[in-house]
Amino acid sequence: MSYCTSGDVQALNSQIVFSATSHPNQNEIVAIISQVASIIDARLSAVGFTVPVGTGYSVASGMLLTINAIGAAALVENSRKIGVTTVEGEPPSRYWTIFNQQLNAIEKNPQILNDAPRSTWSQGATSYAVDNPDDDDDVGLQVEDHLKPKFRKGQVF
Repeated sequence: MSYCTSGDVQALNSQIVFSATSHPNQNEIVAIISQVASIIDARLSAVGFTVPVGTGYSVASGMLLTINAIGAAALVENSRKIGVTTVEGEPPSRYWTIFNQQLNAIEKNPQILNDAPRSTWSQGATSYAVDNPDDDDDVGLQVEDHLKPKFRKGQVF
């Protein structure tokens, strides 16, 4: 289930008129929207949401409409660049960056979609480490540099 329409994507790509003869054409736009919705559903499902999220959830469906449109707009921009030589390592489109930032924010704080349905397995108790992940590879006790003693015991000055 897609969360947006080609009209929503058109609003973000206003310089392009989608039609049967445009590149990408109307049918390709619908396929792109569906592809992006699948990415959204996979990432939402991974953090415990029941997918697809229906339209009856005003906060979630509004946000997902925007995220789906932004992701589709990014892929539409990309599809128009096919056949054009670009610089190696060219940064992703601004829409693709925003799309991923929004999904990352939901993954880090699922309460953003506070009215979206959650899977039953995600309702149970979790640990602090699961609810508050970080990039800490060493889970042992660490002493930060500013907390380490500056002088040895018995040092003479």
